[in-house]
Amino acid sequence: MEAPIGAAAPIGCPRRWTLTDEPRRVALIFDSPVLEELVQQGCAPLGVEVSVHSSFSPGLLRELAAKTPRVILLRRSATTADGRRLVEVLHAEPRLRACRFVVASSDPVLGPRVMGHARLQLPCTPEQIRSVVRAQLSAIPQILVVDDSRAHRRWVSAALTDAGWGVREAEDGKAALRNLDLFGPADLVLSDVEMPVMDGFALCGAIKDDPSRAMTPVLLLTSQISADAIARGYAVGADDYLIKPAVPAELVARVRRLVTARSLARPERLLVLDAEPRRARALESSLVSQGFDVQGFDVQGVDGAPGGRSPGAPPAGPEAQLVVVDEDVLEHVGVDAVLGLVDEGHAPVVLIARPGGGGGPVQSQALSALSAALGPERFTVIARPYPPERLVSEVERLLSFARGERQRTLLHRYLSGEALQAMESWLVTGRRDPIAVSRRRTVLFADLVGFTTLCETLPAAEVVRVLNAFFDATVPALVRHGASIDKFIGDCILAVFDGDSRGAAGAVQGALELVRRVLPALRAELGVDLRLRVGIHSGEVVVGDVGSRDFRRDFTVIGDTVNVAQRIQSEAAVDEVLLGAPTARLLSGAFPLGQPRTVSLKGRAAPMEVWPLRPEPSPAAP
Repeated sequence: MEAPIGAAAPIGCPRRWTLTDEPRRVALIFDSPVLEELVQQGCAPLGVEVSVHSSFSPGLLRELAAKTPRVILLRRSATTADGRRLVEVLHAEPRLRACRFVVASSDPVLGPRVMGHARLQLPCTPEQIRSVVRAQLSAIPQILVVDDSRAHRRWVSAALTDAGWGVREAEDGKAALRNLDLFGPADLVLSDVEMPVMDGFALCGAIKDDPSRAMTPVLLLTSQISADAIARGYAVGADDYLIKPAVPAELVARVRRLVTARSLARPERLLVLDAEPRRARALESSLVSQGFDVQGFDVQGVDGAPGGRSPGAPPAGPEAQLVVVDEDVLEHVGVDAVLGLVDEGHAPVVLIARPGGGGGPVQSQALSALSAALGPERFTVIARPYPPERLVSEVERLLSFARGERQRTLLHRYLSGEALQAMESWLVTGRRDPIAVSRRRTVLFADLVGFTTLCETLPAAEVVRVLNAFFDATVPALVRHGASIDKFIGDCILAVFDGDSRGAAGAVQGALELVRRVLPALRAELGVDLRLRVGIHSGEVVVGDVGSRDFRRDFTVIGDTVNVAQRIQSEAAVDEVLLGAPTARLLSGAFPLGQPRTVSLKGRAAPMEVWPLRPEPSPAAP
């Protein structure tokens, strides 16, 4: 039968575990407005945040994981199979391993096993709910110590009690399973290996094979120091392995690492692929204890084609930032299937290999293929058995490199090529002073015609859609011809090219491609009459960062050449490319020019001559 609420554990300790760093959140899964109101009333004086969830929600587990509750209250009917299944699913979810479960029922007998950490008898009052929730918010993590030596049990229990944990004891594996049935889940099982009736290996296997208990960490403590014994321990799903006699400080440190999952979840999502459920759960448990969002992927039902194929669609939700895959999976789905899961986001891969790397030629070819496709910074191999710290260390290393790559890609989208090079130089040299140098450049301004009118006639969301489509189409065309995109000014593009003849030719080629190919295709696609004016000018510019020393800076080009290019663009006709005299001279007849015309540019005292490009380039164009 179940332990009554508020009753002392069979073997406990008087210490209380303070949750100063834990989120004080309570999640409710009742599907009953009346019970929801009672819980809200009961929890209000505790100052906790209560989130309400429906058991029918397809994204229930993700919703709960996002809320990171300390306590989950749910209703379970003694006769409803779905209710029992929900309890098992919640227990089996690695992201909820640190939660305390309170099971509410109107039935006085829930069955032979205690599925929750506490029970709430229905009907109940807000005061009773408050008492149960308060107790679970301040509950001491429970460690189940399993050892046939009474003396050793007492020594281990004393060390754990002094560290602030509650302790339950059992003399062998079968007694430990009875203890879990009778008194509910433990936060960790610390078991000796050599025991009568049921040894530690069998106990660990029984726990990891039970979906409702599979996420319970298991630390095996043994005097066996052979590699075979350690390998067997990890094979049955043990989370860690400690050799007796253990140093008390080391024992406490290992237990703390396994019990205390990070209260603030990490943003990275990891995907675990393993054909063996027991091993998969051990992998997930090790990573969840470090705060990662871990998603398992069942590959048992996938038929691998000879050449390998993708094992169905990846799990729903955000893209995985890293994939952990066991070597046995490669035989089942093939290398191409694994690469198919990571190519889109270039996620790194950790491959768990067989002990000693005993794979045949097929495995060797698979490893070579993965290594060649991903490179050393996105691929690593860990041989079984391995300590959990090794897995976490390699995951951290690969994620660190991947973060750097994503950051560089993101910076490329927001910074010009020259700005990015300058930033990398500053990171190396450590200098903070503004940098400004004089360079010869060809500057291009491309501006949409009638954009103000477009903003007046279209909804704001539609204007943004059209503008983004314009930039998506025009920027690649300019970059192909050597442009560095300095900035967007509303609907205008400021692009910078080298200051020699090749740079001037690239600017003209890019401008012609925009007017002749890109804009007509956009007009047909969007149904909006998009037209363009382009001005190009060459000369000396100042290249450097401008702005506040300690806050916002902008790496850009400034100077008279930039101002003139913008003024020339404003004098261009619709769908016309207009060149300043220095750019026309750099082209040396490579492009056909129209008759020059004299224009008065705003802000300049003397008129200037500008040259329009004729509709078609000459064959001499580079």
